[in-house]
Amino acid sequence: MTYQEAKYATSMATTALAAVIYAVRVRALKAEGYFDGTDGMVLTGRAILILIAVIVVAGILGQILLAIATAISGNTPDMDEDERDKLIDLKAMNWAFSIFGFGLLAALIALALGHPAFAVFHYIIYAMIAAGLCADMIRIWLHRRGF
Repeated sequence: MTYQEAKYATSMATTALAAVIYAVRVRALKAEGYFDGTDGMVLTGRAILILIAVIVVAGILGQILLAIATAISGNTPDMDEDERDKLIDLKAMNWAFSIFGFGLLAALIALALGHPAFAVFHYIIYAMIAAGLCADMIRIWLHRRGF
């Protein structure tokens, strides 16, 4: 696995881990009635901001640990970005924006059909997470394919 592939795999792993832990925790809190009442949406907003912060910090720590592990193993990572890497990123981001757009549209349809705002906000967040995970998978696939 090249350094770029390992970088994207690390990003996927940290994002997925943070999202799963968040989903399990929020589901438990929702069952306890934590998000009900007048402060429900305020607490939802805080929970989502915490999730975003955790994903960013976990991603940074994951990349640092990957760089340390690569240096310890004696491999010198090829961190130069060429035109191929830029095109791979462009294709992956195109897919990510499309996936997020469909997720946002689905969330708005759910809102129009009467789903609670708590759920709709989470549909949007999960669409963002899915878009990021798919972008990383597409990057790995394109790198392995040789573009």
